[in-house]
Amino acid sequence: MKIFKRISKFTSFVAILSLLSQMFIGVMPAFALDGPTATVAHNETNKTITYTFSEPVVLRDALGNILPSSDYATSLAIYDRDTYLAHNLFDPEPAHVAGVAITDASLVSNVMTITYTGSLIKKADASYIVDAWGKNITDLVGNKMVQSASQIFTVTGDTTAPVITITGSASMLLNVGDKFTDPGATTNDGSVVTVTGVVDTAIAGVYELQYSSVDSVGNKAITVTRTVTVKAADVVPVVVATTAGLTTSNTGEVTTPTDTAVLGSQTTSDSTSAVKGSIDTKKTDTTPSTGFFASTSFGIYNWILLVIGALALAGAGWWAFAIRRRG
Repeated sequence: MKIFKRISKFTSFVAILSLLSQMFIGVMPAFALDGPTATVAHNETNKTITYTFSEPVVLRDALGNILPSSDYATSLAIYDRDTYLAHNLFDPEPAHVAGVAITDASLVSNVMTITYTGSLIKKADASYIVDAWGKNITDLVGNKMVQSASQIFTVTGDTTAPVITITGSASMLLNVGDKFTDPGATTNDGSVVTVTGVVDTAIAGVYELQYSSVDSVGNKAITVTRTVTVKAADVVPVVVATTAGLTTSNTGEVTTPTDTAVLGSQTTSDSTSAVKGSIDTKKTDTTPSTGFFASTSFGIYNWILLVIGALALAGAGWWAFAIRRRG
């Protein structure tokens, strides 16, 4: 009888412990053993993380109270695996993944779909885990889910550098004074392109513009260069002075009469050349157009010499005629 009384007292003691457990842990049974398990799938393109549990689950606070679905997104966070595992149960909450935030978490039966912003892709492979720090995911009767490797997901690293493509030609030619607008460049993955270098079209010279880019995880593109050549404008010779048969242009070039072409078109036996210029209609040219007197170098001085020579010949002839008559 004493044995049965002791068993009865032990049974009552267990019942009391069970009751206390339910008071402090909600509906969670005192002798729960097996909790749900889960597998995870990640989609960086859609920015989703999907947990498929072995059975329907709910999210509970530290006291075992079931939380409404509207609290799921704010209760969950994404952690770097190594950072998460380095923390003990009573340590402060580890840091969330920088630049990533959960915006929605929906639970339908045994499937939880988490939506986030930001990127989980790094230069090297990285592993993550989603957890409700200070809260618990349990089955419908309160059995806690135990963290396992199946709930950790790995995102493949990105080691591909962006490729820069110059818009337009890689070599451009401008004249001094021209307006220049950089056509720019693009990358195949949308990474921002940075340009260094300037082009001063007021000064002749050769200029270089260099285009570079770094993607979100630090991969650097190969720098691409555009060469812009600014050249001085061509100077067309213009006659500015004529002195003693020599012609001087604005370029400093001096030509002799034999280098001077007649305005208009001049046709030779093997070619035709056109001379550009203008005619001053206020000046009258009395030089004969053909023959000996058509020479451009024949001037007043030559006319005077010709007249003097003619007079000298006439005087010599008269003198000879006078001497003969005296004789």
